[in-house]
Amino acid sequence: MKYVVDASIAIGWLVKQENAIDHTYLLENQNILIAPDLVFPEVCNGIWRLVSAGYVTPKHGHKIASELSDYFDKVFPCAPLMKAAMGISLQLNHPAYDCFYLALAEHQNVQMITADLRLLNKTKTTPYAKLVVGSEMDSS
Repeated sequence: MKYVVDASIAIGWLVKQENAIDHTYLLENQNILIAPDLVFPEVCNGIWRLVSAGYVTPKHGHKIASELSDYFDKVFPCAPLMKAAMGISLQLNHPAYDCFYLALAEHQNVQMITADLRLLNKTKTTPYAKLVVGSEMDSS
């Protein structure tokens, strides 16, 4: 299967956190994993937060960031997704950066996997609901 993966899932591959669902099965099942290039600054920001909070060392943070691109089969530039992402953001009244992932899913006609409960709730009763899959998806 082909999926858009957001930063909330990608960071979980790289940093194991208590009470978090393990999404490494996405890496093991011949899936095609794609993301907008926004995934890199978002994951780096998440790593910075984890380093600042003392959950990972700066050295480990650098290692994590250097491995991130290995997990994606293709990364798409954000600029061509901007108009669609902005429209989705305004329609859902949700932060635009999350909507770039949704715009890519719509453009590629695939589902987006996220652990972002706010985004899941915002899309629940919209036409975008079919494009967004929560992190609890079946791993079989």
